[in-house]
Amino acid sequence: WAAYAVGFMVPGPVDAASYLYPLTRDPHPQVRLVAVQSLSRMHLSSPDGIAVLRERFGDPDPAVREAAIQGFANSPWMVLRHMEACIDLLRDPSPQVRGYAAQALMNVSPVSKPAVPELEKLARDEHPFAREKALLALKSLNRSDENEAGRD
Repeated sequence: WAAYAVGFMVPGPVDAASYLYPLTRDPHPQVRLVAVQSLSRMHLSSPDGIAVLRERFGDPDPAVREAAIQGFANSPWMVLRHMEACIDLLRDPSPQVRGYAAQALMNVSPVSKPAVPELEKLARDEHPFAREKALLALKSLNRSDENEAGRD
């Protein structure tokens, strides 16, 4: 509960994030999830905090992976710095993770053009959430292309 509460403190305690880092590796998935969710709400700027969230992309629990990519989606510059890892999540076994990865990449279009081949595959996904997010991301990228063409 303490990890949960810390994520809602605005501004958060200066070193609160550092107390959450070890909890992201807790054996219990619910503890990891709450720690990652709290870190995601903090809009991290430290390299350590970003690395901790990025590490959770490989968590065995899909809810933790989902929370980690949502944290990245809240801070587009994090997506930009870890574009390949975000693109890799478009192939995650969890449809929620795939969908939120597409949303995170949409937030940085047109820079996310390298994701187009994977987004096109995801646009045919059997799960409606993942499919919808992929289609929205592709639509955003197409609008970006049209805007760029209109400037020429």
